[in-house]
Amino acid sequence: MMTNQLIPTHPAQTQTVNINGFDIKFIHKPCRKDTAHLVVLLNGYRHGGWEYANSINFFKCSVLMIADVFKNGQSCYLGAQGTFEFSDAVASLIHKTLKSLMLTADDCTLIGPSKGGFAALYMGLKYNFKNIVAPAFVGHIGSWMVRYTPSIADHVMGVGYDGKVVEKYDRLLLDLIEQDDNPDKNIYVFLSKADNFYLELGQREVTQALAEKYRNFNALYADTELVFQHDQVTPYFLQETLSITSLLTQGITTRLNKHLTDDILQPSVIVPNERTKAVFAAKRSRYQDKPKAIGKLEKIHTEQGVMFVEGLLYLQGYDSPNYHYLSKHLKLKSVSSKSNQEYEFALGSVPKHPISREIFSDMYFDYTAAGTATMGLKGIDLKNIAQGRYEILVSATPSAEPEYRNYIAPKLNSELEQHDSDGYYNYRLNKQKDSLFLTKQPIICEQKDAQFHFSLKNTWAKDHLFHIEGEFLVKGADFSEFYVSKYYCVLRHCESGKQYAIALGQIKQENLGEAIGNFNGGYQACYYASMNLKGIDTTSFEHGKYEMFVSLAYQSEVFSHQIPQLLAINEQGCYFDKL
Repeated sequence: MMTNQLIPTHPAQTQTVNINGFDIKFIHKPCRKDTAHLVVLLNGYRHGGWEYANSINFFKCSVLMIADVFKNGQSCYLGAQGTFEFSDAVASLIHKTLKSLMLTADDCTLIGPSKGGFAALYMGLKYNFKNIVAPAFVGHIGSWMVRYTPSIADHVMGVGYDGKVVEKYDRLLLDLIEQDDNPDKNIYVFLSKADNFYLELGQREVTQALAEKYRNFNALYADTELVFQHDQVTPYFLQETLSITSLLTQGITTRLNKHLTDDILQPSVIVPNERTKAVFAAKRSRYQDKPKAIGKLEKIHTEQGVMFVEGLLYLQGYDSPNYHYLSKHLKLKSVSSKSNQEYEFALGSVPKHPISREIFSDMYFDYTAAGTATMGLKGIDLKNIAQGRYEILVSATPSAEPEYRNYIAPKLNSELEQHDSDGYYNYRLNKQKDSLFLTKQPIICEQKDAQFHFSLKNTWAKDHLFHIEGEFLVKGADFSEFYVSKYYCVLRHCESGKQYAIALGQIKQENLGEAIGNFNGGYQACYYASMNLKGIDTTSFEHGKYEMFVSLAYQSEVFSHQIPQLLAINEQGCYFDKL
């Protein structure tokens, strides 16, 4: 029984059709040109979205995109609790769509990567569709579910499945091949022996069975350093997959020559071919450019006076398969004309194997060790560096000797404006043009020549919490947004000198600038208060009496004003006292 009309939709509009009592989600895209064919897209393992979402418009024909959602779970287009009801419903949806387009099963191509490749083979063989394109398909679907997605295994095979059930699902494709009495199919698979699925999850075994059974079975193998794991096979073969599928939509079948590949005599091709390999090997052998340091930071921040960085740091044109090949450092270089202070810190390497493929440019270099971070991810302690402003530089060299270090300014694609304190100093990180800077200033800093306005509008203390709020404006430090600056409440122990700096929140108010004679605005965010007006918790602070300050960190300066009260902290809580 089928209900709901199949209506071509916009790519972003998902329909639901009820077939055999089950809801199936899909997108039906009408043909873009006069091509009488249907491509059926079956998803791989995805948490959302569609495979080939950005490439599907490459096809001129109609496209049916079917979601692998059955009874609220991914079902490998099979079913749930040991049944195969979903595959029957999916086949019915495909046939219904073909009928509405006045097409037959021979005018249909099933395509899907990985789990979707398994589904394309399973649906094509079981329901006799002529054209199948299956990049990086899963051969043993039972073992795949158990190993990679136990929740799907429970959903599809049923909770409490045993080894015999897993073996049954592993043999689904092999059994269909053996039982199929129509060898006249066009089947294309895309593989790599570097993919662990090849030997461990049945690709080789199923490939051999397909090659022996079907007259136009074709296998394309990737033999390249750019493919070294399962999820890289499909994107590597994207253009070939789209091209072969597009030809099939026009009724054109590609047939490869037979080769002995991995002891399997089959129509196949290995890419890149020997000519291509020779060309790139020759380019590599003639490459004489001096290795160039590349630094790209993805994250940089400070926490309590410790700086953390993460990103890429490598030598372009230099193989670095592991951390032994590169010596990486970060330098803080004073920008003051009165100081030549510099500090150097070693950086570590973080393995990022896919980076070699992502930044491939005309020739291959192994950049596995391109990732970088602070040593042991523990950060760089800034407490012992002198106060001042420093430019942040990075170096990557083959040699660990200091004289070979080649410091450059690292790139950071995002904006940077951050303030942080360890209780004694304010640390500012900022980006100016293409350079990054760190500024260290005392958190209590008197600027005697600054024109300012300070007020304490409200205070309270209750149990272990205290609250302050008010206005703190410094002429020239005009800001109307919160991220531009930072306010702190600084407590300094009257006896031990121990300091705590607690970040304050900001509240926008109009006309604050009038307090310093500025009537044009620009100081709207110059009102400080404890975060969310909920007070500051003192339970972890040393007992005793504290001097209190409000400090404003703005750009590379800190302005402070002392509150004319003391804060006393003891076991019972805290309270304000006379200065």
